Amino acid sequence: NATSMNTPTARTVTAWIKADTLENMMCLVTRCSETFDSYSYVMAFDDAGWMHAYHDGWWVDPREAGIVSREWIHLAYESRDDGHLNMYVNGQPLFSCTSGHNADSPLHGLYMGKWTVSTTNDYKGVIDEVRISNIGRSADWVAAQYMAMENQIGNEFVLFGGEQSVSLDGGVTSNDSDIDGNKLTVSLAVGPAHAASFNLNID
Repeated sequence: NATSMNTPTARTVTAWIKADTLENMMCLVTRCSETFDSYSYVMAFDDAGWMHAYHDGWWVDPREAGIVSREWIHLAYESRDDGHLNMYVNGQPLFSCTSGHNADSPLHGLYMGKWTVSTTNDYKGVIDEVRISNIGRSADWVAAQYMAMENQIGNEFVLFGGEQSVSLDGGVTSNDSDIDGNKLTVSLAVGPAHAASFNLNID
């Protein structure tokens, strides 16, 4: 129940999950009291692979999310100060609605993989890269988080090129010339006198 975890009305919760099994109301991230009788927010899924979220004192209508066992899935739940709520699966929007504010309580603790005092709803599987922000993130931000980790072939988020090499005659790289093919000169604006300028040779 650290104050740094308090997200008064706006928040974004994201996580990668790999469930061992799908059972009714497997809880992933919960912000609630120690006795589990008062909740700020919950992100969960059920035995049919549908995503659930508890928001503003009520359960948002679940949506079919395609969650399956033994497969990595990225889930995100985002709410804003105006009461707007969005849910995402694998970086794609799943559901959107508007309700009242969902006030957090600084007395509530944060639980991962647990929902109630009973172990019936304990999550079974792996959960990774859990992120909680105290602002409502954009759809582009959620998509970027997914793509940065997934980096699918053909839809790469980051591309790595080959290592550049320096020519033996003291040049730098092949593109260090102007449009006419002349070498580039860099002048030092501020610095010691012995480093007044630098000449870059064409490779």
